[in-house]
Amino acid sequence: YFIQSNLRMSGSGGTHGPSGRTFETHRIAVLQGERERVQKKTFTKWCNSHLSKVSLRVNDLFTDLCDGRLLLKLLEVLSGDKWAKPSKGTMRFHQLENNEKVFSYLRHAKIKVENMGPEDIVDGNPRLILGLIWTIILRFQIQDITFETDDEEKKSAKEALLLWSQRRTKGYPSVKVTNFTSSWSDGLAFACLIHKHRPDLIEMDGMSKETPKENLTLAFDLAESQLGIPKLLDVEDVNVEFPDEKSIMTYVANYYHTFAKMKMGDVSSKRIVKMISFLQECEGFQQEYHRLASSLLDWIDQTIETLGNREFPNILSGVQNLLSDFAKYRTQEKPPKYTEKGDLEVLFYNLNAKLRSQSQPGFTPEEGKLISDVNERWSQLEESEHAREVALREELLRLERLERMAEKFDKKASMRANWLIENHKLVSQDNFGVGMAAVEAAKKKHEAIQTDIKAYESRVKTVVDMATTLESEQYWGIDRIKEDLEKVLELWEVLLHALVGRRQRLDMTYAYTKALQDVNDLIDYLDDLKAQLSSSDYGRHLGDVDILLQQHSQLEAEYNGAQPRIVQALDVPEDMLQMKGEEESSLADCCTTLRSTVADVDELLAMRKHNLVTSQHLHKFYEDVDNEDDWIDEQIKIISATQFGSDLPTVSSLHKHHELFGVEVNNHANIVEEVCEQGKYLIGCGNFDSDNIEIRMHQLQEHYDKLCALCKQRNSRLLEVVSFQTYLSDADEILNWLLDMEKMVQSEDIGKDEATAQLLLKKQKTLEDEITGYEPMITGLKKQQDKLSSEDRLLPITREKQDTIEARYDMVVRQARSRKQYLVFAYSMFLLYREAGGVKSWILEKETLLESIRAPEEYADADVVERRFESFLPELETYEYRIEEVTDLGQQLISKSHPKSEEIEEIIAEITDLWDALNDQVENKRIELISTISLQQFKNSIQYCVNWINCKAKALLAIRSGDVANIDTKIRTVELIEKELLLLGDKVQELEGEVEKHSRLTEEERQEIAESVNKVSLQWTELNNLLAEKQKQLAATNKLRIFLTDIDSFLLWEEETLIQASSTELAVGIARVDQKITLHAEMRTEIETFEENYQSLLENGSSLQEEHVTGAPLISDKLETLQDRWSQIAEQWNVRAKLLQQCRELQLLKRDVKLAESTLDKQDEVITEMKSSDLTPEQRIKKLQALEKLSVLADNKLDTLQTTADNLLVEKEHYAEEEIKELVESLTARHSENTASTETAEDAIREAKRLQKFIDDATELTLWLKERADSLSEESLRDPATYPLLAKHHEALTGELTNNETLLEQLKNEGLEINSLESNPLVVSNVGELQAAWDNLSQLLEEKDAALQTAEKGRRATEKLQNLAVLVSDMTAALQSTDTGFEPTAAKQINKKYEVLSSEIDGLELVCEDIPEVEAEEVGSVMAQKDDIKSRFSELQIPLAEKQKKVGEKENLREFNRMCGDEEQYLKEKLLSLENKNLGQSLMEVEMLVAKHKVFLSDLDKHEPAYQATLDFGKELITAEHYGSSIIESRIEQLVAQWDDMVGRASVREKDLSENNLSQKFYFECTEAESYLKEIAHLITTDMPTDEAAAEVMLAKHKTVQTSIEDYNERIKSLKDMLDTLSEHPLVARQDLTVPPTLTPADHLNVITLDTVTKYRYSTRCAILDRTRFNNRFNFITDAYQNLDASAKKRRKVLEDSYNLFHFNREVTELSSYITNKEVVARSNDLGRDYEHVQVLESKFQEFYMELTTIGQGRVDELFSSGEQLLENDHTMSSEIKSSIGNVENKWRDLLSLADARKSILAGSVELHKYHRDVTVLTSRIQAADASIPSDLGQDVVTVQALQRKHMSMSHDTQAIHPQVELLSEESSRLQDLYPGARAEGVSEQQTSLESHWTRLQDHLKLRKEALLSAAALFNFLRTANQLIQWATNMRKQFVSAPIGTSVSAVDLQVVQHHDLKSEMDDRV
Repeated sequence: YFIQSNLRMSGSGGTHGPSGRTFETHRIAVLQGERERVQKKTFTKWCNSHLSKVSLRVNDLFTDLCDGRLLLKLLEVLSGDKWAKPSKGTMRFHQLENNEKVFSYLRHAKIKVENMGPEDIVDGNPRLILGLIWTIILRFQIQDITFETDDEEKKSAKEALLLWSQRRTKGYPSVKVTNFTSSWSDGLAFACLIHKHRPDLIEMDGMSKETPKENLTLAFDLAESQLGIPKLLDVEDVNVEFPDEKSIMTYVANYYHTFAKMKMGDVSSKRIVKMISFLQECEGFQQEYHRLASSLLDWIDQTIETLGNREFPNILSGVQNLLSDFAKYRTQEKPPKYTEKGDLEVLFYNLNAKLRSQSQPGFTPEEGKLISDVNERWSQLEESEHAREVALREELLRLERLERMAEKFDKKASMRANWLIENHKLVSQDNFGVGMAAVEAAKKKHEAIQTDIKAYESRVKTVVDMATTLESEQYWGIDRIKEDLEKVLELWEVLLHALVGRRQRLDMTYAYTKALQDVNDLIDYLDDLKAQLSSSDYGRHLGDVDILLQQHSQLEAEYNGAQPRIVQALDVPEDMLQMKGEEESSLADCCTTLRSTVADVDELLAMRKHNLVTSQHLHKFYEDVDNEDDWIDEQIKIISATQFGSDLPTVSSLHKHHELFGVEVNNHANIVEEVCEQGKYLIGCGNFDSDNIEIRMHQLQEHYDKLCALCKQRNSRLLEVVSFQTYLSDADEILNWLLDMEKMVQSEDIGKDEATAQLLLKKQKTLEDEITGYEPMITGLKKQQDKLSSEDRLLPITREKQDTIEARYDMVVRQARSRKQYLVFAYSMFLLYREAGGVKSWILEKETLLESIRAPEEYADADVVERRFESFLPELETYEYRIEEVTDLGQQLISKSHPKSEEIEEIIAEITDLWDALNDQVENKRIELISTISLQQFKNSIQYCVNWINCKAKALLAIRSGDVANIDTKIRTVELIEKELLLLGDKVQELEGEVEKHSRLTEEERQEIAESVNKVSLQWTELNNLLAEKQKQLAATNKLRIFLTDIDSFLLWEEETLIQASSTELAVGIARVDQKITLHAEMRTEIETFEENYQSLLENGSSLQEEHVTGAPLISDKLETLQDRWSQIAEQWNVRAKLLQQCRELQLLKRDVKLAESTLDKQDEVITEMKSSDLTPEQRIKKLQALEKLSVLADNKLDTLQTTADNLLVEKEHYAEEEIKELVESLTARHSENTASTETAEDAIREAKRLQKFIDDATELTLWLKERADSLSEESLRDPATYPLLAKHHEALTGELTNNETLLEQLKNEGLEINSLESNPLVVSNVGELQAAWDNLSQLLEEKDAALQTAEKGRRATEKLQNLAVLVSDMTAALQSTDTGFEPTAAKQINKKYEVLSSEIDGLELVCEDIPEVEAEEVGSVMAQKDDIKSRFSELQIPLAEKQKKVGEKENLREFNRMCGDEEQYLKEKLLSLENKNLGQSLMEVEMLVAKHKVFLSDLDKHEPAYQATLDFGKELITAEHYGSSIIESRIEQLVAQWDDMVGRASVREKDLSENNLSQKFYFECTEAESYLKEIAHLITTDMPTDEAAAEVMLAKHKTVQTSIEDYNERIKSLKDMLDTLSEHPLVARQDLTVPPTLTPADHLNVITLDTVTKYRYSTRCAILDRTRFNNRFNFITDAYQNLDASAKKRRKVLEDSYNLFHFNREVTELSSYITNKEVVARSNDLGRDYEHVQVLESKFQEFYMELTTIGQGRVDELFSSGEQLLENDHTMSSEIKSSIGNVENKWRDLLSLADARKSILAGSVELHKYHRDVTVLTSRIQAADASIPSDLGQDVVTVQALQRKHMSMSHDTQAIHPQVELLSEESSRLQDLYPGARAEGVSEQQTSLESHWTRLQDHLKLRKEALLSAAALFNFLRTANQLIQWATNMRKQFVSAPIGTSVSAVDLQVVQHHDLKSEMDDRV
């Protein structure tokens, strides 16, 4: 709103400092840049001084270090560590990687680098790069400096360097080092350091503080040329008031290190002498080491060999002696050697410590005598020692254990023998006793004895195991042990044999006794059973009969359970029957008695069971009839009651009970039918009481029919009463609801304020929704009335209730609408009051604020006033919308004819007037501020430009362009001036354009400003011209300087590189040669890297020569030197590369030669071992194999060596050609000798190996053949059962023999070959023995096979004839039987036997042909048996044919009857399942019935082929004229009728189930929907959250519920589709038929085609498909879903409002806390201790202010946006939200005001501290100038004139201070005006002090000037006086000495001369 463009001048001018504050800020920035420039130059030179060691250079510190490579190389040089090569890529990530390595090293070296990272170096951040270099300088050059004070306190780093400087400069006059800045600016301190250490280089007497530049130049040049200290500083950088501290420290540190090295050189000669004696001493130590190591290693080897012996004596005492010797070794022999080992280690480490202390290479003993070797051999010794000890102790333990085991064996063997003898005596006795008890006791006693003996087996086995262990471990007394063991085992075998015999005798006795007792027990049991079965009691009633039947079943079960015992008792072996015990009766007699008793019991059991079952059926029938009659009578009494209830719950309860009663009655129909069927069955069975049974059946059926009729009549009446009572209940409920609504809509409460009115309005809205939602209930009640019966509908109470409900509902609707309108008006009025009051208060507050804002009198106050005004404008603009809202609200109320319209118009008019007045006041204030501030700003800008131009002009004039020294500084200064000049040009143009903009100025003010602007423009033009001239001069000088610097650096690198490339030094060893080759390759890479620099230098030199710059001859000489050295480097590098490659090849060859020699050495060892006679053949073979491997390895290595040597010698110029030839020739000769020895040994061993293998193979095969021959000889053919097993065994043996035949031939050929080479009788005997064994086995196998085949044929023929004889006998018996073979199984068996017998007899001839006569005689007349069987078989064919015909006819008829019976039984079962009238009362039940019916129909379809096959089979029999054709035809007709009946009934039931399934599905879905809606309704609660977390959780849960409700809409739609499908069903559309009264369920099932059946089914199905019930259920679900959906949405709105409110309140709390915390910072009173401190405070506050205006403002805006959104959504807590927003807004406004005030205060503090610092600095300069005024007045005129010239120069220098004093004076006045009070007094005091010092200086200068003038006048007077005295003396001499003339002419001449002298005298006077 406020036009800031008019105030933008302050922003644009602020860059260059239009005011004093901004000017000083610019001045500080310039000083900071100058400091960075000096540091950059110093650090660059320092880096180059170290990088020159590796031929590298830094040109620009800020750009050349970005890639990190130079930094890495610098750290390598400084630290001495060798690193991996840096990444050479130029991408940013390569640079970051290299710089990360730098920082990693610094962290590793524990060098703290804070607030910087690799990215800062890559980005070229000047300050951070300088900081990093300074950190490196501190670490590697300054940190290690230490110095001790007089108090022996050690100082380090900066303090030590300062203390060192002070000590070295102590005693020199006019030199006092107190810091690293001003103390060094005159150069005397540097000169003192050089003179202190090298007094021959400099004379201190001729140096003075008045010549600082000369002092610095001399010191720097001497340090560089004579001491080698790099010139890191330039004179102009040091010759300032305060040089850069870090640069001075860096340079002084170089002095320290240089002089420290000089000091160390004095003691070098002493160290040489000491080193020689030291080396001699070390040599003696080395010899002593070798002696001790050799002695110790020899002892260790000998001891290891001794300790490795494992041949111990097998005697305990011998092992004990060995252990004693081992203990002596450990305690006596080993400790001294261990001491020697320790002395050896001490000697080695002492020797190396001495060598390391003198920086000598460590001592490395010979191979095998290292400390590690000694330790390793000592470890082996200890391992051998440990192994020896373990072995000895194990052997000792073994022998001790064997001795103890032998003693234990003797003891146990004696005990076992005694025990076995005693138990053998016990087992030999047979005293079993008489009777079962005695025998069982004897048996148990024997089992105990047997158990003890069995348990004792483990003890005997223990003795055996102990003896086996002693034998396996070679116990010395094993023979005695074996004798004792054989005795024990013999006794054990005798005892076991006796035990088995006694057991057999005992078992035989026990079996006989037990069999006799079992038979007697069974006879007693059967006698008792016969007595029970003979009873004539069959029961007097059903319960009695059931008990008797249970008892009979128990008797039968007991008898059946005793059957196995009876069978077992009768199945007694024949030998046991013959036994005769000591009892009276024998076992055979008892068995006969038992058989007769069993037959009697079987007959009695069958007879009694039949009688009991008949009695049970009769009593059961009478009991069932009585029970049903009693139940029917009871139900008739209950149903005859006329009560129907007086209210809905009672009627509903009665109806539900009646429904259950009807179900129960229907269920009893089946029971009645079952009872009747039971009676019919009894009549059919010919029961004695058949007449009475038939009468009872008829009475029961009539009684049941009466009950069914009464049940139906009562059900219809109960339904009518339920409908009427439901209507009355609903009507009463609606009336009660209407009464409640009337009370609520008639309320007059409109609320007391806005919040209560809003709450009442929301309640009213909810009330209206409830009233509107109740309208369907009224309509539904009307429909419900219409559905009542005519009698109930015409009752007065019905009509009266309906009319009352409709009237009251209309009245409630009208009253609700009226109350809503009244509440809306009240709420709007409350809202208008609140908004209007807030607006009025705000406008009045802002008017007061505007009056307090006044135009500033000074420009320094303009920022404060401007910020206050600008902070007010956005608030004004933001608040405008509230004015519009209040006006719009009032207009809306007026347009709606609000009752208080006039009052509303007055409120709107008042607010509008106040707002217009505030806007006018704001506009006037804006114009006033713009005019005042812009004019002040313009004047300040003009003054700033004038001051700046004068300053820069002086700086340019002070630059000397012809001097190469410090050219970088000069160029940088000119560039900086140029940049600033461009910006100033824009400023000047802007000033020229703004002169006309100040329209409110007077003509004089306008003219004054125009003259000032023109003056500034003219000065700016002159400065531009001067700048261009300086730039041109400096460019030429800089180009020459760069070239000379670069070429000097490159020549230095060429010189070092040429020295390295020309080196002829070679190395020994591949690793060292590779290292040198790598270094040489790196040199090549380095040369290639410098090639680009080389070309660049050539081009630059040529360019300079063409430009004819100063020093062209010097450039030509340097270029020539550059080119010569470059070509020499390339040539020398190639020569050395070739030499190094040849050296490496030679070292590789030597390494391979050593490896080959080691292989040949191993060959020699193996050949020597093979010549030994102690080796076994197996060992010789192993040695031969090892020798072959070594030979192959040696051949490969020698071939490789030869190839390598040939390749090296082909070059012809290899420097070691003779050495290579000698190495190869020696290896070749040695290899030839080894090859010949190897071939000789191989031939001998190979033949021995071949002979041994032949003998082993032949022996093994011979043994196998003999084993097989022995097994064949032992086989016997006596048992025919073993023939198949023997045949398999012979077949396997034949296969093995065939497989080994090839092996036999190979062995024979091998033997012949070996014998032909060298005759050997052992070979011949082995071959002959092998062939004889083979022939024997083959012959024996053939004989055995022939005998086995003959025996097997006879066995098979005999076995077959016996089987056939049995079959013929069975067939004959079956055919002779009188049974006609009706059983099909018997007929099939006869036919099957005949077929088998026929095929077997056909093959009988073939079997008997091959039987030898000898075998046939042994079996017994095989041929006679064969003929007998054939004759008997031929006699069976005729009776068999007759038997088969009769069996076929009977079988066919029986099969047809079976098939018909199966079909009838199947149809009967299916009809029973169709008789079920239940169609299902639920969906699950219906679906189960449908599934069962589908299974039924599927089963019917599957069974139809079987039914048809039965019909076809019967028809075939009729066609074949079967003897039972008439019976078959009648069965077919009966079966067809039953099938058709069943199909019809199945079709009817299928339709009924389908229709019921359709309706039940709909009801099921409705029920599911209702359940779901009820469950979801419970989830929508009215609970309110207590905090934000609870609100979030409840809202998330509610969203899930609401999503579920929305998704459930699809289920409602599907339910609607199902309803539509049901509505289209024809039975739902037509429901006009009724059930015929005379039709019964039986008619429905049996008579299908009648129309009456169709009507009955239609009525039944209509009861299922009821349209009204469908619609009512669906409407109820739809209404419930809509209500639930509305409730969910309403609930979600409430929860969202709660959550948003909690979130908003939390944000308010957090933001309030944030503002409170920030207020603490904004209220801080810390104004800084000094200028630097206050700058830090201001910087931190700027960050704080930036955070406040960005993050803080963002949070506030976000909070306001959130609050406005809540208000827009009509949140219930709007007033609370508005109040919170207002509070936060006020707090935030206060915080911003505090921050602005703090910002202004800090700015003032910065100005004050800056002023104090400038005053202090300037006062110091004035005091220094005052102190430097000398008191000497000179000795003559010349010295006085010199002093006057110096005084004039000093006066001129002090005059430069005068503008600064005046500037500070103006600043003091301004600050005193801005900051009155104590701060103004402090400023005034400092300014007074400064002016007094300045006045004192001026007075001193004036006095000095006057004194010098007086002295000059005095000396001039004295000189004049002396001259006059001398003149007067001369004149007097002339007057006195001049003679008087003798002539007139002479006298005249004298007179003339005298007059001349007189005239001169007059002139003198």
